[in-house]
Formats: sequence, C-alpha cells, structure tokens
Amino acid sequence: MTNAVSAARMLVSDVVGDNTPWMSALHHRITTPAAIGAGLGENAAVAWWFARGWARALTNPLLPGEEPVDGTGVVGSDGFRPVARSTVNGETCSLSAVCPHLGGVVSWNDQELSWDCPLHGSRFTAAGGVIEGPAKRGLTPRAS
Repeated sequence: MTNAVSAARMLVSDVVGDNTPWMSALHHRITTPAAIGAGLGENAAVAWWFARGWARALTNPLLPGEEPVDGTGVVGSDGFRPVARSTVNGETCSLSAVCPHLGGVVSWNDQELSWDCPLHGSRFTAAGGVIEGPAKRGLTPRAS
C-alpha cells in the first residue's frame, strides 16, 4: 500500500516538476549488477524453454487419428504447427500446442491432466480451456 502512494507521488512530482529533497531521495534508484544478472538469467531460461518446446514439437510428427492412451497427452507437429493431443476419460482432444500468451509450446502434466506452459505458468484443461493465466484465452481446437 505504501509503495502505491510513493509511486503516485513520484509520478506527480515528475509531471509538475516538484524537486523537494525528500522526493529526490525517494526517486533515486540504483540497479545492481546482481539484479541485472538475475534478470538476464530468467529471460535466458524463458528463451531456452521456448526453443526447446518448438524443437521437440517440430521433430515429432503426429499421425492423423493417432490417439494417446487414456490419461496421457502428447505434443507433436502437423507440418509446421505444434499440436497437443490428449485423451481423458475416453475423450480425445486435439489442440494447438502454442500458448496464446507468448507462443511457448505447452507440455502435458500427468498429475493434473492439464496442459502447462513452461514459459510463464499458464495452465489449460485437456479440452483447452484456461485454468490459470497469464494467458487470457484457451488453446485453439484442431482437427484430429
């Protein structure tokens, strides 16, 4: 709560030119090399999962009509499009494996029977609906 008030005061002081000494002290921020390194490391990890997901999907072509065993899911490709296919309670769903948030390729979660995006943690039902975000919409259905 206090950070919101402080941020609002800083924005107002920037707009109106208020340079009181206490506002200058609050407005001063130093980014340490450790913080920069941590940010670079986190972004490198996201890039690694992005590249890994796409590479695995595109090197695993799925055959039309191929159904996974009940309670499992597979990710493969239909040409150059990643496809997520799962069977839960006898119902097979074929979806786009590309997360609508930032384009990562989802992977199957055997414990939760869900599709999970390794980039930012979006989760989807076996049928493609959003369980939790940051994704705002579900996975697009595809023809088997």
